[in-house]
Amino acid sequence: MHEKIVGCVVACLATDHGAVSQSCLRPIPPFVPERVEDISAYAGLLKQDIEAYFADVQSYFRCIDTERGKVFVEAERVTEEFERVLEFIE
Repeated sequence: MHEKIVGCVVACLATDHGAVSQSCLRPIPPFVPERVEDISAYAGLLKQDIEAYFADVQSYFRCIDTERGKVFVEAERVTEEFERVLEFIE
């Protein structure tokens, strides 16, 4: 029984469910106009927006990595606690 629980926890950790943490906010891609004239007219602003977007993407990935590590440690702790609970139930 314990092997099934540990296997389930490992499978859950290996699967990406898309929801890591509410504190990691996914960056919104900048709007890039389709018309060449508009791109030329707003080139400076577009460059700033795109650079800011990629900086936000890097922060987002760092946040996800940090949260994943925290959740992994927490899941290990909960697995140990659950094994203790099962000892009393079985």
